[in-house]
Amino acid sequence: MKKIAILTSLLALTACGGGSGGGGSGTIDGILPGGDTGGTLIWQEPTVSPETANSNKLVTSMNSRISNSAKVISYVEKQLETFEGGPSDQKVSRAAFEWFAPSDGNKLSKEEQALEIAKLSDWLLMDGTTQEDIIAAFNHDKQKLHQAMHVLDKGLNSCFNGGSAAQTAACFKETWVKNNDDAIKDFEDNGQLKTFDLSNVDFKMVDGDTTETFAIVVDENGKISGLKFRGKDRTRIDDTNDFEFVEMLGPDGQKELINALLTYESHGKNIGTDGLKYADFGLLRLNSTQPGFEFEELMPYAGGYEAKRINKSDIDETVVFNGHIIGQVFGEQKVELSDKNAQFVFDKASGSETLSASFDNWYDVNIVKNDNGITFGLSGDAKDGPTLSAPSANLQSGTTPDGNEIIGFDTAYYGDNKKPSEATALFQYSQEQSAGNYTHVHIGFGGRAE
Repeated sequence: MKKIAILTSLLALTACGGGSGGGGSGTIDGILPGGDTGGTLIWQEPTVSPETANSNKLVTSMNSRISNSAKVISYVEKQLETFEGGPSDQKVSRAAFEWFAPSDGNKLSKEEQALEIAKLSDWLLMDGTTQEDIIAAFNHDKQKLHQAMHVLDKGLNSCFNGGSAAQTAACFKETWVKNNDDAIKDFEDNGQLKTFDLSNVDFKMVDGDTTETFAIVVDENGKISGLKFRGKDRTRIDDTNDFEFVEMLGPDGQKELINALLTYESHGKNIGTDGLKYADFGLLRLNSTQPGFEFEELMPYAGGYEAKRINKSDIDETVVFNGHIIGQVFGEQKVELSDKNAQFVFDKASGSETLSASFDNWYDVNIVKNDNGITFGLSGDAKDGPTLSAPSANLQSGTTPDGNEIIGFDTAYYGDNKKPSEATALFQYSQEQSAGNYTHVHIGFGGRAE
């Protein structure tokens, strides 16, 4: 298991006696409590500069950078449920080692302690961390090192058996690391602090009859510089939510340069006071006014940070999300759809998901997904939009055997500690009206938990 990245803001072994941890590639960066800086540097959530953040907010309200700290805290606290305070022969003076937050001098919270332990566990696994480094950590704070090994060893602490610092270090580096690949992978997946930016967001969009993906492109400072759309990088136009779309077409051997505008319309910005932070939804609007190539395409999209995604099976109660729906229906007519009072409900008892909306210019809709399939219910009348026959009940995702109906309903939940605070949904439905002629419904939803 190769680990070379060094996480900063932990205790500094360079300042402690009894070892040779200073200066090597395994050294932990940070300042000891009581030093000239006034305390230990604790984990800080990743950010971008105010200028970059403001520029990004012109496109999306999502956090420009996030971490998996909430997941790590939960993981470490779970592992430490079986920790009983460390070895009975603890001889390190605790009076000389109090952990303080640098901001106000208060002792670190339980959550901040968990993050420090997670970083120490991660440091133990780094290739550059030597046995001498571990001895220094042992002599500096045996208790915290014991906790860090406990997190990795899932409560066994096989290297803490009453032996010396040298024996503990040798056991860990020469035996434990070489024989616990599964435990190491589990820690790397769940207990290792990681940072993500907007380029890590997984977006899906309805494009024609299929669901495609696109991604945000950021520069080295975390600023949005483009979109990865239909296999190409589309350059952002200044500090706007517009992106260049340039294609070379060659019908009948003739090459034509097509210039269009790709607009990222975030409707996640309109949810609540500050908008959605872990997810987004809205429309990609592609249009051209170039003579001979006038067109407009609308593609609803939805997506969010995978690091903040919560599985339905982990949600422990019914949750109601209030939000907006945006999209379009098109066939013999074409209308854009919008409802700023839409509702999405996850029902814990049945496991069903229900999205309901009332449109001023089309039907009222009620979409239900459960173990039996997807039901698309319509009520009222079509008003300004195309009409549909009553859709079949309990459709399965994809195309019906006779090809008359196509349906898909993708949902996602986002939040911390398995408590969803945001949800998105992407729905598509197509119904054949005559041979090869379909009416299509494409909508996206985003909302916040009540």
